Amino acid sequence: MENIAETAFYRRFKQNMEQFSPVGEKDLITAGISGGPDSVCLLFLLLTLQKEKRYGIQVVHVNHMLRPDASGDASYVDKLCKLFQLTCITVEKPVDKLADKWKISTEEAGRRVRYEALREAAGKALSAPECPYSRSLIALGHHLDDQAETVLFRLFRGSGIAGLCGMRPLHGDLLRPLLSFSKSEILGFLAEHNIGYRIDETNAQDHYTRNRIRGSILPLAKELVNEQAPSHIAAAADKLSVIREFLDEEAEKAFGECVSFAENEDLLIRMPPFLSLHPALRPHLLILCFDRLCSTKDIGEEHIEALLALFSRQSGKRLSLPGGVSALRESDHIRLRQRAPKGSEDPEASVSFRVLPNPFSSPLEVPKSDCKKYLDYDTMKNTPVLRHRLPGDYLYVDGASGVLHKKSLNRLLIDKKIPVSERDALLLLADGSHVLWVLGYRISAAAKISEETERILEVTWTRSKS
Repeated sequence: MENIAETAFYRRFKQNMEQFSPVGEKDLITAGISGGPDSVCLLFLLLTLQKEKRYGIQVVHVNHMLRPDASGDASYVDKLCKLFQLTCITVEKPVDKLADKWKISTEEAGRRVRYEALREAAGKALSAPECPYSRSLIALGHHLDDQAETVLFRLFRGSGIAGLCGMRPLHGDLLRPLLSFSKSEILGFLAEHNIGYRIDETNAQDHYTRNRIRGSILPLAKELVNEQAPSHIAAAADKLSVIREFLDEEAEKAFGECVSFAENEDLLIRMPPFLSLHPALRPHLLILCFDRLCSTKDIGEEHIEALLALFSRQSGKRLSLPGGVSALRESDHIRLRQRAPKGSEDPEASVSFRVLPNPFSSPLEVPKSDCKKYLDYDTMKNTPVLRHRLPGDYLYVDGASGVLHKKSLNRLLIDKKIPVSERDALLLLADGSHVLWVLGYRISAAAKISEETERILEVTWTRSKS
């Protein structure tokens, strides 16, 4: 450990920590340690810096239960923690089963499980009686090659400038002090100091999308295009981040010229000054509007594009967006309004929600009703919102042999022969773009209660009498 403090590698790490998040005695760092080279390198560097900064360290290891030998990773991490007298919290989660349950990829399920475990451990430690710490940080071992992989992954999936900025060294409570180090540098550091680590064989399996980028696309880019391709991609992400910061600052300036608040706290975007802005600036101003009105948590590229399209539509056209926000095209402006969480734009209808422990011993016991539905709350990624339809909306339908099939909402409405004039007025309960229930019609098959459901969302729809 003494030799580590004398290396140029460590000095770069220390500089990163001081630049992005100076730490001291009142800080607790919760380190996600898998046992692989990146996280083990992170742990040894954190331990070295701790001698000077005297912050607290606890370790969280998540066993995804994807490999028969995964328990060996947990044992190795536990031995490291015992050696350095660190608290080690091991969490076991069947990620494959959870991915099926949540209708997401194994990669995304693993990511969600890891972050939940890290934040839960950090929260418990900070709220414990007589806890000596006042701030919590979560340290992750992402490095430069991970950054290049993330940028390509998001680029291929159609992300906007925010996604192409990649991972940030400090984002909220997430700290990534190895983001400027390449994988080869990390492996060289571990070899130089004779530090052992575990290898996760699933990282080499091509059926994971990121693994294809990591194992095939990036190596080909290095071989056939430029050996420094990963560092150049990461550098481009840094440059885009600077550009994004500039656009965000310009959006702040433009906000006062283009936006005002009505007496009822509706937000009005005046069309002439807004349309005079450079097209690159308009999306950033709209995101800022959402941030002022509610939250940008569930706002994606498709929602911003739909809102931009509203500026060229006829007066009276309406759009429902995440966060309970509605957008209305009026004579010379767009009106943004946040709807009450339990209400809707239909004055003759109201919806109420309750999250409950699952009282049904079998899915067959779930009552059938047009006005009350019981949904699997455990499968939901976000807080459900009541809204009207949006581009990209979908739901799941039952297929042969119990296999679920994804179906666009528009296709469903066509198949149900719902008139075009009525489609925009339909109320939807949605989790992002996943439509959980088309009120008055059907629920998504992916939201149905199963034998494994632990929590349910009870949704009651009431129509007022005229």
